[in-house]
Amino acid sequence: MPAAFLRPLRLLAATALTLPSAAPLPAAFAATAAAFFAATTAPVAVAAPAAAPAPKPRLSERAAEKLEPLKKLLDANDLNGLLALADEILAAAEPASFDQALFSQIRGQILLNLKQYPAAIAPLETALNLGETRAYFGRAEILNLLQTLSQVYYQEAAETKDTAARLRNYSLAIARIRRWTELSLRPTAETRLYTATLLYSAAAAANPEKPDPAKLREALAEADESLLLRRAPHEQTLILAAAVHQQLGDTTAAADTIERLAAINPASALYWQQLFGAYSILANEAKHPRDQKKWRLRMLLTLERAAERGHLGTAADLNNKIALLFVLGQFDRAAALLEDALDTAKLPVTRQNGELLAAAWQRNGATARAVAALRKAVEKLPADGALRLTLARILRDNGDTAAAYAQARQAAATKLDKPAAALLFLAHLAYELRDFAAATAWLDDAAKHPDTDAKYLASLRTAIRDAAPQPTPSTSSSTPSTPPSTPSTSSSTPSTSSSTPSTSPSAPSTPSSTPSTPSSAPSTPSTSSTSSTPSTTSTPASPATPQKTPLKKN
Repeated sequence: MPAAFLRPLRLLAATALTLPSAAPLPAAFAATAAAFFAATTAPVAVAAPAAAPAPKPRLSERAAEKLEPLKKLLDANDLNGLLALADEILAAAEPASFDQALFSQIRGQILLNLKQYPAAIAPLETALNLGETRAYFGRAEILNLLQTLSQVYYQEAAETKDTAARLRNYSLAIARIRRWTELSLRPTAETRLYTATLLYSAAAAANPEKPDPAKLREALAEADESLLLRRAPHEQTLILAAAVHQQLGDTTAAADTIERLAAINPASALYWQQLFGAYSILANEAKHPRDQKKWRLRMLLTLERAAERGHLGTAADLNNKIALLFVLGQFDRAAALLEDALDTAKLPVTRQNGELLAAAWQRNGATARAVAALRKAVEKLPADGALRLTLARILRDNGDTAAAYAQARQAAATKLDKPAAALLFLAHLAYELRDFAAATAWLDDAAKHPDTDAKYLASLRTAIRDAAPQPTPSTSSSTPSTPPSTPSTSSSTPSTSSSTPSTSPSAPSTPSSTPSTPSSAPSTPSTSSTSSTPSTTSTPASPATPQKTPLKKN
């Protein structure tokens, strides 16, 4: 698996809980306007027993005189006129008076409607402070102020580029919404989710690459509370929970959460991609073969479940599925799927795919189909000398040395990455066919390359010399010497037993210049959803690292 997949997938929360647009002014001021007229029409308080409730706060006469013009401006939705009137009243208000508390609240609301959010903070904080400490406002008004201030601080934190200011604003936003939760008789699932989003954002405020784990755990606790307050699983809350699990490195919990997301919204391709990626990480990190197999089976099932819904159907996903079938030992399914993909052009005919198909058929004991697959690939790619050498190798291993020699000679006429090994292979084939002059010529050509295996070349020369007919007849013959086994340039191809011609001496092991069928399982495929050109190896390829768009947090 590519190293990039060892990093967390970072499924980011997509909860859009930034400050909403201010409501139309008349609606926003409905409660405040009612308070104006209630204050002016309420009877004068008289002495009461100690147990009687405290009298309601009243506006001063100066402020009360401004109610009628304020109402006219309110009806006309004249925001600037309202702001000027509020400023006039506040300038004359006594410190810590009800006038100051009420018109600070009004001034803050006007500024919100004018979208002057930073300027609205100070008057709203004044209204909150006086409203609580002097009992000027009831629970509903205090809760509204707390929620509004939290949202304003949140927006300011999201928009500022100054790290210290961002951290301070997040801290204030969290403090205000937690105070809201303390005072509220019925904390809602929405408020819990909003708090979780705040904490998640604050965790990465200082260093996005290393979020604060303590705040992440607090965010997860709030998200869990939000889920408990709902009758049914909530998509946005689960997105945030999955993101926290990934940031904390708990891939198993993240996968379980993304499974719930896929169940809620199976139409989302992103959930299937992220689920496949999570299982891929778990398979890669598993130490025990049993666990590796479990997670790879989950990867395979995720691909199949997604395909049923029209997702994860790219060429890279198809490559992933074939690789998984191969690594899980389901060679018959791998061969059938790859053969169909090549015949229907779902996958390109390449050297790797041709070799992989042949390897799958060989693992199923279908050598004839393996040869046929390679012949078909060679027909499509006649200039690929390495592919011809692979065909020659399997033909030789199955006893058809003459056909192998013909393919290898055509391969030698093309540009090869390792021509010396190919020439040694040709010399060996000519030796087996008892064409000792040709074998010697191929050896001479191989000797011109600096990367030739000199030891093997010398041993093969000795074998050819001993096997070639002697000019002077001898009364007794001796068994030609057999050179030592030749080191191969790649892993050996699974094949049937080689048939050495009875008329030739024992042949040395054939050098290979081509990739061959893997003898062990390939590595776990990646989570790529983009097509990539397979490499020149016969193991199922791990497609390139995907450039997926994670769910972004606004």
